[in-house]
Amino acid sequence: MTEVVGYFTDVTNPHIQKVGGTPRNMGDDFGDNVYTGRNRFVAGILCPYANFRLVWTPILGTWSASNGYLEKTIDTANDWIQTPSSVAYGTWQYKMILGATSATHLFQFWPCMTTSGSLKYGYYITITYESVKCDFRSYTAAGDALVIDNGWTPDANPHTVKLTRNSANSFELFLDGVSKGTGTNSDFTTSSYMGVRYRNDSVANRFDNLEVY
Repeated sequence: MTEVVGYFTDVTNPHIQKVGGTPRNMGDDFGDNVYTGRNRFVAGILCPYANFRLVWTPILGTWSASNGYLEKTIDTANDWIQTPSSVAYGTWQYKMILGATSATHLFQFWPCMTTSGSLKYGYYITITYESVKCDFRSYTAAGDALVIDNGWTPDANPHTVKLTRNSANSFELFLDGVSKGTGTNSDFTTSSYMGVRYRNDSVANRFDNLEVY
């Protein structure tokens, strides 16, 4: 089993069970109420796997996990946070809320990136009120390429998003268990980071229950 960059979290998914080392599978439910380190205790209770949670680094904006999920705390135009990950093939799943109803509000998850900071090359999922899009794209030095194109009915409710990739570079995107389409792309076969991006005062956005396996 190939070891990857990342740390475990306290979740109930059976894939995510490890008490030492660098695991193949990763996740974060932000149940320790931090994202930049690892709280061993919350309200005086020891958090299982507290030493193996993901460590997120803000690139743009002000972030918090004090409520048990990842959110930004100050309205700014673009906000970005990332964590090391070398997983380029497998399954990525998370829960999200797009908490505002303006057409300019946007939520992106980047499961596989090769660069850090404000210039990002990699794959990303976009869910937005703008054009009611739910799609998956690749971004390279040559620009943006659409891999899976679909839409959704916008609301401010919790949703589960899942992306799968197999060894043939075939992707499938799911929203609440319903397939939003498939596509094939091989622009990136390695990864160094995962990331989350909010745009345009999306202070009500929520990101939680990340699982990578």
